[in-house]
Order: sequence, then C-alpha cells, then structure tokens
Amino acid sequence: MKTLLQPEKLFSLTMWLVAILFAWFLMGFGGLIIRDLPLAEHNLTPEQFATPQFLVLKQTKKNIEIEQSEKSDQRDLLQQSLSAAQSQYDTEHVNFQNWLATRAVTNQSDQNPELIARTKRLEELKVSQVSSQQKIADLDHQLLVLSQRSDQLYPQYTELEQTSNQLYDHAVFKQQLKVFGYRLLFILPLIAAALWLFVRHRKSKYWPFVWGFIFFALFRFFVALVPYLPSQGG
Repeated sequence: MKTLLQPEKLFSLTMWLVAILFAWFLMGFGGLIIRDLPLAEHNLTPEQFATPQFLVLKQTKKNIEIEQSEKSDQRDLLQQSLSAAQSQYDTEHVNFQNWLATRAVTNQSDQNPELIARTKRLEELKVSQVSSQQKIADLDHQLLVLSQRSDQLYPQYTELEQTSNQLYDHAVFKQQLKVFGYRLLFILPLIAAALWLFVRHRKSKYWPFVWGFIFFALFRFFVALVPYLPSQGG
C-alpha cells in the first residue's frame, strides 16, 4: 500500500511544481505588460501648478535669503577683525602705559618722536575699531531691513504656496486614479477568470494550470494593484 502511495505523492508534488512554474511564467510575462503602466502618465512637479505671482515671490524670497547669508558672512568677518583690533589695541595701550610709567615724559627731542609714534599707533588702532564697528552697525541695519522684507512676504507667500500645493495634490490624486484604472482594467479580468476557473475547473485534469493561473492572478492583485490604491492628498 505504501509503495502505491509514494508514486501518487510524487505525482501530486510534481503537479504542484508544474502549477508553481506555470504561475511563475505568467508572472514574468504579465510583468512585461504591466511594468510600463505607471509611466502611462507623465511625472508631475509642484512647479507646474505654481502661479506666476508665486514664482516671483519665491524668487524674491530666495534672493533675500542669499543676500542675508552674504551679509551675515561679511558681518562675521568684520566681527573677527574687530575682536582682533580690540585685542591689539588693548595690548598696545598697556605697553604704552607701562612705557610712560618707566620714563619721565620730557621735552627731550630723543623721546618725543617715540611718544608721538606710539600715540599715533594707538589712534590708528582706535580709528580701525570705530570703522569696523560702524560697518557692523550698517550690516546689522541691512539685515534688519531684509528680515522685515521677508516677514512682509511670508503671509502672501504661504497662502500662494498652499494653493499651489493643493492644486498639485489634486492633480497627483487624479493621476493616481488613472494609473489605478489602467491596472484595474488589466487585473480585474484576471481575477474574474481566476474565480471562474476555481469554481469550474479546480478539480479537472488540468488543475495544475488552473491553480497556476489562480496564483498568478492573486499575485498580480496584491502586488500590482493594491499598492496603487490612490490616496487623497498625495
């Protein structure tokens, strides 16, 4: 009895292998057909739905940000220069005070030139500090003006951006519906045929091919259709 069952089991396993191989063949063939369906519609970008007014505001906002970045970098460099000048001035001033403390300031001609030179050096350093401070103050004012301009643009920019995004999301949703429709037209007949074969021929002598087709239809349903269900809002 066992000897008779073994060939039957082997035959059954062979038939299931045939069913799987047939399903695999159909999957490969079907993949060649369906793989181009997502490309049936051209790719959409948010820029396609931006109004001319929004594009102008977007470019203006970008220019402001670039200018802010440049002026901020300039301010950082000036601040570094100012810090270095202040440090140098403090050092020179301390040295000058020490020099005065160890020498009697007289009207002797051999000391007056050095006194004048040291004093002039301190004055130059002080002028450099004041100049850097003024430049930093000017940049701070320019940055404030740019920030105010950016703040003024923000409400209108946000409103126009939201409108553009809504138009884009709606267009993407419509495109997803079309792509889903294309796939549904291809896969729905497969599901219908698989149901018919399951009801009528799952126990026929051709059952390996019937089940192979059923596996193929189920695979296409869950892999090539369900993930493409459209979602509102992108």
